[in-house]
Amino acid sequence: MGEYWKPLVLGLLAGAAVFALPLVNPGGDQATGLAVAGVTVLVVAGLGVGFLSASGRESEMVVETVNKDMERLKKEVKGREKTIDEYKTKLVESTSLRRALSSIARLTVQSLEVSRVLEQVMNALVSAPIRAKRCALWLVSDQGIRLEAAMGYPGDPRRENPRASEVVSQVARTGNLIDSENAGRDPSLAAISRGRSHAFVCAPLVHNREILGVIDIEEFAEGRKEKESLRDDVDAVEFVASLTAMVIKNGRMFEEAKERANTDGLTRLFTHRYFQDTLDTELKRAGRYEDPISLMITDIDHFKKFNDTYGHQIGDLVLRETAGVFKELRRENDVVARYGGEEFAVVMPHTPKDAAHQVAERLRKAVAERTYQSEKGDLKVTISIGVSTFPDDAREKNVLIKRADAALYRAKEGGRNRVCAASAETAAKTAGGH
Repeated sequence: MGEYWKPLVLGLLAGAAVFALPLVNPGGDQATGLAVAGVTVLVVAGLGVGFLSASGRESEMVVETVNKDMERLKKEVKGREKTIDEYKTKLVESTSLRRALSSIARLTVQSLEVSRVLEQVMNALVSAPIRAKRCALWLVSDQGIRLEAAMGYPGDPRRENPRASEVVSQVARTGNLIDSENAGRDPSLAAISRGRSHAFVCAPLVHNREILGVIDIEEFAEGRKEKESLRDDVDAVEFVASLTAMVIKNGRMFEEAKERANTDGLTRLFTHRYFQDTLDTELKRAGRYEDPISLMITDIDHFKKFNDTYGHQIGDLVLRETAGVFKELRRENDVVARYGGEEFAVVMPHTPKDAAHQVAERLRKAVAERTYQSEKGDLKVTISIGVSTFPDDAREKNVLIKRADAALYRAKEGGRNRVCAASAETAAKTAGGH
């Protein structure tokens, strides 16, 4: 009520002024002046009160409008802050994906080691924005489909000889991507993807219409909302898959080219040059760790006479068949090469002399027992073998080869079809090689 005193006081002051006019002007009518003064009081007070009421209502409306604008602005600010946070998150995720893809692309150009690139691929799948929780990479070959890498599974799935799921097999067969969204719309896809209660993406690795493998994201991390659309995830996975397919294809082509360059055309064994490079590498490794390494050099007995008697075609048949025996009996780390002519060499890492002698004996017996079928009838051959060992017989490559050669010569002198290991006698004969 305090605000209404001001117009009342003003009204009284205005009335008093009007009432005082007859006093100042004696000729005036006092009754009329009093009436006018009263009316003036009421009019001025009423106008003041009305003005204040109007002003009060207007002020309340202004305040209410301001409050509404403030609330709206607060909501807009919160919305913009949320948008900015989402933008920042997407920026971080896209940057992470870009870096991962750049790393894969860089390795595609710089390295033909498929294993290194596949490691980067798996890291990209589990990182933002894809955030795979369980994922696997399968490769397709003439022998079928095999698990190459996996993350998020207990133990080592590769050692457990896992079988591809129906979803993976379908993608590997058709080259068509399957995810939880399109599987939900297609009854036939839903049937093969039963048991997968989470969002998933299973994408083919395709290069020039050739299906090379499958990326299977069986489950995403909890950071991904289940109700979110898979579209962004699918796009990212497909891009990773296309890069991966390119890497695998390039790597296979490189390995095939390298194998052709390092493989003898007739026997399909490694070449003499590859043998020399391998022996260099293995001797350096063996020297660092003082780990034994043995060398075996073999020769087909009386091969020249055999070749002259039956012809070069039969001679080539014998070389191929003998090389086949070597490949059948080679151990996992052994490197078998055609040393030259009818001679073969075997580099045996981590193998001391006694063990090398046993391997050589098994090989000699296997060749002697083999029957070679030819247009000239059934044929049989034998081989002689010389063995030398690092560091017992030599520490240098050339000396190690000479000791094995000397042992081979001694086996031939002793009647052929036998194994001889390097000894003090062969060391004396090759002393000039130091």
